[in-house]
Amino acid sequence: MSRLTDMENKLEAYHEIYGPATEHWIIEAFGVRQEDSVLGNELMKQLCSMADATVHSCYVECGSEKNRAFFEAYGFEVVGTEKLTAKTTNDSDSDSDNGDDNGNNGESESSPPIEDRSALTVYFMVRAPLSS
Repeated sequence: MSRLTDMENKLEAYHEIYGPATEHWIIEAFGVRQEDSVLGNELMKQLCSMADATVHSCYVECGSEKNRAFFEAYGFEVVGTEKLTAKTTNDSDSDSDNGDDNGNNGESESSPPIEDRSALTVYFMVRAPLSS
């Protein structure tokens, strides 16, 4: 299994745990350059307004304190946190899209396994719809 697929599967499982039980909006990707932060604020206002109009909660996963604070400013609350790490070994049985026709994944045969000592803290956040 590739690292991306592994991470997607983990996040999908966490969505089942931390996401609202009722029908809700999922904010999959949200980002703007810092110099375009006004656009980000306007976009989030519009998303929240549409979710409120349809009486739906919103769910988002974010991986930084800065982003957590941004979403909290729009009424999102942290409902859970998890530390995620990616598998990063050069096992020959891994599904790697980086490999050549000989099964090599771009590293020499003598390279040791790659260790990923970093973990990403992911904040799972939900915003309940505001009543009109």
